[in-house]
Amino acid sequence: MNEAPILRISLDIETLSTKPNALPISIGATAFWREASPITVGDWEVTKTPFLASITGADSLAAFGGTRASYDIDPLTVAWWQEQSIEARAALGINPMPLDSMLHAFCGWVLATVERHGRIYHNGETAEVDVEFWAKPPTFDCVILEHAFHDYRIECPWHYRATRCLNTLQALAPLAADPPDFPNFVLHRADHDAEQQAHSIMACLDSLLEDGAVER
Repeated sequence: MNEAPILRISLDIETLSTKPNALPISIGATAFWREASPITVGDWEVTKTPFLASITGADSLAAFGGTRASYDIDPLTVAWWQEQSIEARAALGINPMPLDSMLHAFCGWVLATVERHGRIYHNGETAEVDVEFWAKPPTFDCVILEHAFHDYRIECPWHYRATRCLNTLQALAPLAADPPDFPNFVLHRADHDAEQQAHSIMACLDSLLEDGAVER
């Protein structure tokens, strides 16, 4: 039986504020892991089923109107969104659903991704998998989602020890090459930002692996 490599999930959200109780309007995520054993530089595999969902306009307007007082909407952030690209704003309408449904959908994607990953490395049987959740930084993305999970009484899909910070990793691996934007990349489209973050994490971990600073 092979030991399942660490499953790493890169997470990015779009919001209407920068506060810890900001209204999340889109969630993007992708999963990736090292494929080979023993570990070698560049031996990465990325999921072919990333996650992207957004909240319905009605949910956004309801929060803006104050019917959900637990969420902050900053007029300056709303104005900032109007200055972003047509493609970025259009992505906010991809896979729309109520906020609680978006949170449930994301949790379902995480669970399915973890189970699929475990079965690949355990002869089709469900098994424990080490999972890390990466954000830039988790004190923004993860904290805002944790507030929403708590508000809807939905169990958060990560343990507090499982969050990781890309900003910190980049500071530890300053010589890692910043990966180029992939074809058709749209800045501030959550799934695209999550994938770009994933490639940055891979580059940094490969750099530290070459230096002998990490083993996985």
